[in-house]
Amino acid sequence: MAPADPNITLLKIIFETISAFGTVGLSLGHPNRASRFATVLSPASKVILIATMLMGRHRGLLASMQDQETIEYSAFVLLNRERLKLVSEYEKRTLGLRTVHKKKSEELITLF
Repeated sequence: MAPADPNITLLKIIFETISAFGTVGLSLGHPNRASRFATVLSPASKVILIATMLMGRHRGLLASMQDQETIEYSAFVLLNRERLKLVSEYEKRTLGLRTVHKKKSEELITLF
């Protein structure tokens, strides 16, 4: 399918796309207008060009996110660890009370 304008060539499209990905801002221009080559493109082509610019701007973002170490301590692990600590402290306190009551009951038994 040939473009409606014969001045739209594959070389100009490739140059504009590479320039957008590199976020350089260069354009070959259009011979009939004193503006950028992108002004003669369709709205869908402009959206694709904008998406290419955004991908070029953040090209290292996805790769850097994949190289990160996973977080070893999630919120669940931290909350579970805190819960276990509180349970053990409670058991220590209640165990101490049980031994005191047990000693008192043994003293009462020996008195009788």
